[in-house]
Amino acid sequence: MPSTPPIPTCVSNLYNLTTVLQMCRGNNEKVLKLVNTFITTTTAAVAELQQASQLGDTTSIQRIAHRIKPTLSIYGIHQLEQEINLLMNIEKEVAPQDNLQVRIEKVSDHLTEVIKTMRAELPII
Repeated sequence: MPSTPPIPTCVSNLYNLTTVLQMCRGNNEKVLKLVNTFITTTTAAVAELQQASQLGDTTSIQRIAHRIKPTLSIYGIHQLEQEINLLMNIEKEVAPQDNLQVRIEKVSDHLTEVIKTMRAELPII
């Protein structure tokens, strides 16, 4: 059975797998399974976030942002922490819809780019 090639901790500036490698105690197969799970769940979360935005459903936007937040830390995606915190704390009367849409597009676009980069740089799927 061929062994899984070593997983670099930081392949690009979009993410960093140091924490994931530590959680998996260097087991590359487990790392790849977690990355695969990240890709699947984050793809779904991005779609849900966009749909909630189109519906103006701020409660769902807050819930989805809350669900995404820990994943950003684990995968070293620190560029979105401020945006996710803002989405988690939006108030309907405080956040104009256009500003909210811009924030959601920024989060969605960045996560989509992370997923695309992971698929290109890591030996997954």
